[in-house]
Order: sequence, then C-alpha cells, then structure tokens
Amino acid sequence: MTVPSDTNRSGPYNGNGVTTVFDYGFKITNENYIKVIKADAAGVETVLTIDADYVVSDVGNPAGGQVALTVALPVGQTLTMIPSVPFTQEIDLENQGAYYAQTVEDALDLSVMRDQQLQEQVNRAVTIPASEDPAQLDGLVGDILRLADSAGNIDIVANNIADVNTAADNMAAIIAAPAQAAAASASAAAADTSESFARKWATEAEDVAVNDGVNPAGFSAFHWMRKALGYASSASASAIAAAASAASIALPAIVASTFLQAKADASGYETKTPAEVRNALAAAAFVADRTAAKALDPSKDKAFTIYGEGGRNGRFIYVLTSSLSATEQGYAAADTSEGIYFTNGLYTAVRQDVVAMDVKWWGATGAPGNAAGADTAGVQAAYNAASLRPSATLVFSAGNFRCNQINCTQSGSYMEVTAKGGIISHDQVDAPLFRWAAAANGLNFHDLNIISTVARSGYVNAAFHFTVSCGGSTFENINYVGDTVPHSGSAFWTVLSATGACDTITFRNNVVRVSDMGYGIGYGSAVWFYGGRVLGLYNYPTWQAGPQTTGVQFFGGQGGVVNHGMDTIDCYRAWWQSEVNGQLNREFFITQGFMDGSYYGILIQDTQSYTNIVGCWAHSCHEACIYFDCSSDLATLTISGGIIGNAGVGGAVSGAASGLVKTAKGRIHLTGVTIRDNRYRGIDYRGNTSTFYDTIVDCKIYNNGAAIANSTQVALVGNVEFKRNSVRNPAGGAPNLVQDAATKTSMRIANNDGLSGFALVTDPAIGATGVAVTNNTGFDAMLYIAGGAVFECYVNGTIAYNFNGGAARGTLMVKAGDTFTIAYTTVPTIDFYYL
Repeated sequence: MTVPSDTNRSGPYNGNGVTTVFDYGFKITNENYIKVIKADAAGVETVLTIDADYVVSDVGNPAGGQVALTVALPVGQTLTMIPSVPFTQEIDLENQGAYYAQTVEDALDLSVMRDQQLQEQVNRAVTIPASEDPAQLDGLVGDILRLADSAGNIDIVANNIADVNTAADNMAAIIAAPAQAAAASASAAAADTSESFARKWATEAEDVAVNDGVNPAGFSAFHWMRKALGYASSASASAIAAAASAASIALPAIVASTFLQAKADASGYETKTPAEVRNALAAAAFVADRTAAKALDPSKDKAFTIYGEGGRNGRFIYVLTSSLSATEQGYAAADTSEGIYFTNGLYTAVRQDVVAMDVKWWGATGAPGNAAGADTAGVQAAYNAASLRPSATLVFSAGNFRCNQINCTQSGSYMEVTAKGGIISHDQVDAPLFRWAAAANGLNFHDLNIISTVARSGYVNAAFHFTVSCGGSTFENINYVGDTVPHSGSAFWTVLSATGACDTITFRNNVVRVSDMGYGIGYGSAVWFYGGRVLGLYNYPTWQAGPQTTGVQFFGGQGGVVNHGMDTIDCYRAWWQSEVNGQLNREFFITQGFMDGSYYGILIQDTQSYTNIVGCWAHSCHEACIYFDCSSDLATLTISGGIIGNAGVGGAVSGAASGLVKTAKGRIHLTGVTIRDNRYRGIDYRGNTSTFYDTIVDCKIYNNGAAIANSTQVALVGNVEFKRNSVRNPAGGAPNLVQDAATKTSMRIANNDGLSGFALVTDPAIGATGVAVTNNTGFDAMLYIAGGAVFECYVNGTIAYNFNGGAARGTLMVKAGDTFTIAYTTVPTIDFYYL
C-alpha cells in the first residue's frame, strides 16, 4: 500500500451531546497509532484511552476511518485526532536474505506517517522567516515574555479597541495637540486675535477644515463628534440588517437526534438522521450484535461493524440480494446459522475480509466450561458453509471446541481445516468425530489438536472415518490423544473395511494414541506415511492386559504404500497387511520404520504382496517381530539392514517370542540384517512349502534362544539358502541351527561363520593342475574364480575359459555330479555358491 494523502490531523469536531462517531482522514497501520484529544470549554486537553474511551475502525485504509467514542462528546467540548506513530524501527533486513517488497514498503509507509506527524506539530509551532538570523530568537523570546508580563494591560487595550482605533486614526491630531496648546499659551497676548480660530477648532462644522495659519490644518472637535455618532449609527444599522437576514433563513422544526444539511437547491436546510449522515459520509455503523444490525435501515446504513457478539464480531456490508450472483445467493440461503450472510428485507449482509473461515462465526465458542458437544452445531454449520465453496479454509481459533459427530460433505475441489490455537474435543461415545458418507477428495487437515474425552471402541468411531473413499488428501501434524489413558480414541483414521477406497493420501507427522486402530486403509494405491507415531494400549510387559490395538491395517487391494520413519508402538498388531475385503495387495515399502512393544510387529497375511523393508527396527514384540503368513508363493518379503530383536522381552512362552516367523508359502530374502536377543528363536520357520528358495545372506545372528524348550538361534524348513551369515553366541545353551529333518536335503547352507551341531556342505577340494574334480555336494554350484596364473578351465571336459597363464576372473556353472578341471601354474581363489 501507499500513503497517497498528506492529511495529518482531523478536527477539531464540536460536541453536541449526541454524536459518538468521528472521522479521521489519514492512514494508520495500527489502532494504537492515533492520538484522540478531547478539549473542554476552557481549552484543557485530555488524551483519551483506546478501548476504555474509544475504538478505531478501518486500520490500514489509505483514506482513513472512524473513531467511535464510548460516550457522546458533550456540548462545548471538542475532539481532535492526530497521528501518533512510534519513533522506532524494528525491521531487520539480513544481508543476502530474502527480499520481500511488502516489508520494505510497509517500513517506508511508516516513515512517511511519522514525517506527517512531525509536520503536524511544526504547523502548530511559532517560526521565523527563512531569511531571518536564528540568533535573533533570544530577543524574540524576550519580547514575548515581556508581552506576557503585560498581559493585563494588553487586555484593557483589547477591551477598548474601538477607542484605540479612533485614536490611531487621529494620531496626527493627538500628537499635534500639545504643540497647539503650547502655541496657545505662548500666544496669550494674541488671544483676542485668535479667539475666532479657537472657536473654529471647537465648533467648526463637520467636514470643514480649520487652518489658523500657525498650526497644521485639521478638523474641529464638533467634526469628530459627528463622525463618532455616524460610526455608531452605521454599526447599529449593520446589526439590525444582520438580525433581519438571520430571521429570513427558513429552518425546519427541531427534531431530536438529527442534523441540519443545506438543501441541494440552496433554498434552505433540512434535517438528516444519523443513519442518513453516515450513509452520506460513507461511514460504518457500530452495532452490538446481529439483532441490532437487522434493526438498521439497509438502504441507508450500508456498512456496519458488529463489536459485541464474541467470535461473530466483524465488518459487514448490506447489498441488494438480487445483485448477488446465483452462486453467492446459494451460499447465503444455505447459511442459516448466519456466519457470513444474513438477510434484512431485500438486502443481504455479507461479511467482509473472508480469507479463512472461523468456526466461531457460526456460533461455536470454544469457551471454557462448555458442556460436552456444546459446539457441535456451530462447527457443523461452519463445515457445511466451507464445503460448498470450490476452495475453502476452515479455522479453529483459540478455544476448546466440544464436538459430537460432524457430518462432512464436499462440493468443492479443495478443503483445508486447521487450527490457530484451538483444540477439538471428541465427546461422542459411539460415533466418529468427522464422518464422510460420500466420496471425499482434496482434503488438507493439518496442525490440529484433538482430545478424546470418553472411552470408545470400534474402528468406525475414529477421529476421521470415510464410508466410501478418500483421495488426493493430506493429514499432517495432527495430535489425537485422550485426556486420560482410558479415554484414548478408539481409532484415528479409517475407511469401511469391506468397501472403503484410499488413493493418493499423505499422512505426515501425526501422533495418535488409540485403543482400537491407528489407520485403517482400504483398497487403492499411493498411500504415504512420513514420520509420526501410533501408540496403542496393548500394555507392555503385561501382554494380555490391554485391548488388541492395531497400529496400521491394510484391508486389501492396496499398493504403492510407503512408510518412511513412522513409529508404531504398544499395539497388538503394529503393521498388518491383510486382505479382509477379498482384494489382493501389491507393493509396500518400509524404510527406517519403528515397530516396537507389540504382540506382532509386522504381520503379513496376504496372497501376493511385495514388501520391501530397509533399515527398520522391529523389536520387543511378544509373538513375533515380523510374522510372514502368506497363502501363495507370489508373496515376497525383502529385508535389507535393520534390526530384528528382543522378541519376548515381556515374558516368553513356548512357541512364541521369535524375531522372524514364516508359516507356509511366499519368498523371503534377508540381506545384512541383525537378528539378536530373541527369547525363543531368531529365525523361526514353522512351515515352508514354497517351491522357490528363500535367501538369508550376510546377516548377523546372535544371542537368540533361552532356557525354553526347542529354542534355537535359527530353525529352517524347506527350500532355504543360508550363506555367509555369522551365527554366534546362542543364549541359554540353545543350538545355532535346527533343520527340519524331512526337508533338510533341499537346504543350501554354506560359508556361515560359527555354525555347529549339524553337517555343513563341504566345498570340493581343488585338485592338482589339470586334474578333474567332481561336484559331489548334491547341489548345483556357481564357482567364482579369481587371481592365480591360470590357463584353461573345463566343465565335463569342455573348455569354458582360457586365461593364457594370466590372472583368472570368471564363473563356472557346475551342476551336482559334474566335473570341473583347472590348469594353472599358481592356484587361483575359488568361492562356491550353491543354487
């Protein structure tokens, strides 16, 4: 904005005992940047106090605004308004920082306002001409002080100014009088000859000059007497004429609380009501509430401000309803709680400055001591109004809003809901807080604090529940907790398990404590979790004491799921991939996740999902930190890095407390995972009928097993390739590895550090140069050959490589029972990998 006007004061306005609203004609950027001064009849000034004595409107308006007194200005008193800008500068512009033009312009505007403030003070100061020497000020001040000391005499002169003016006009004669008297005294001897002149000086006719040849020519005393009488007569005639003129003005009859205004044709005056005056001056009315606003005449009071209705306060303008667009007429008709619109005859009042829509505009108060559910109607009306618009932001400002179920609909493409200091209390026992009965898209709920005030159960009674679908939406920085632990919400965010759909949804940094379910995700794709935490009530270490809370459950048919760094703690199932809706899951990616203190950490019970886990912490769970229970070999679990540990820390029992459990089908691939301190088993294959080989390579497995029957570090069944792992320090004397007797021959176990208690696969010994060696391990093998000085390499007598006596670098595929031959002068390094 700019400061287009150089107006720097308004007033003085004369009081009439009725008027309370006065205009100021200069821009201010803060309601405290104006000084309001009241002066009584004696000129004694009093600086009024904002809020206690007056309120200010139209802050920031370049044309100024209005000051409304709390008490009408009395007759005989005046009101003056001048700028009062502070002499400080608080903007700090950093070198190479971001440049915000508005910030600089605001600072320049404030400087101009301060200059205008100083100019107003200079205009009231005593100054000397620019050409004068400032050194003369001391003398000027001295003269003023002497005049002040003679104030009494000056007042006497002022009270007799008519005589002074007459004397001034005849100063020459007055000055000459002493000389004339002296001459008369000196001419006593010539009295006789001068008698006629003396008589002329006394009685000569009016306007006839007297010249005695000695004194300067002049007029007689009689002349001046006649002139004085003439002046008095003229003044009297003027006064009579003025009175007659005043009596001729046609004034209307006196009407209480009205003003006089000249008629348009200048033929006289007419009375105007305060509303008509405000309308003529484009000044807003100040009313306490909507009832008072509806009592205004909207044809005259176009603008008004509600100041006494709490959260509903604000600026409004009356417009003809017929002038609104059809869309806005629809908004107004639906706004029955009068948050933004209300009608008055042919007019509709429209709230101004609507950027974000505050729930308080519709009657929600958030007041301390409100009963449970007291703000439901206001919040519901606010949501309804916001949902009608193509794009809207709904705000919970300061307060604690006590709400039952809010039924959410959506007509627009974008809906933002946030809080600026407000808290939402979820009060209803058997219902969600926000419930959508139709498809929802483009939602952005963020920065909310929601408190569950009662205990409830059932995943449908969530803070957010969708019966059909949700897509293209974000839920961010939301805290959902109970005011006490038993009052934790039953669920945070869910769709109906059988039919709900979820597409392109982001959950970021939400922290929730629930008794039933954190997130219930339906079919669809692209669901992302970034940070945040789900806290259940599955109490550690008394595992069976709490409810069976689920941190996150996928109901089936979901894919493209990303979990980056979200924690799920103290749940019965921390992360559950299920297919309860009969649809097949697809891809899941978990990185840096944290599943801790639950009965099941990660529970995979589906048909064909691909789950990739990188660097996760699956820890301190009772039954299993990771439980792979799939019905098809299409399901795949890949884990790279991270820790699987401490299962059964709350008290293990036989058959439970394992790090990783596999029950039947599907493929598992572990690489570089640390598996430690699990009370029953580190890796626990309870069944494995997969026709494909699982791979467990480069893992560190230690301190698993305890004094529990059948505990071990690793228990394998079926097709498993177990290579290059470090298996050491079993707990409680448990064995390092137990193989299923019926399927052990299909296992490929090689190159593991620390294994004992079972027969390892022995790599074939390398024979002398050119001597054939048979692969009698029972497994097909891939040989990696490197270094040495090597000539030919053969498989079953057929040449595969010729390195011409140099360093070898290659692979040989040698099936079970095949032979391989290497001709060398220096033996190479050979690593066997069994397939």
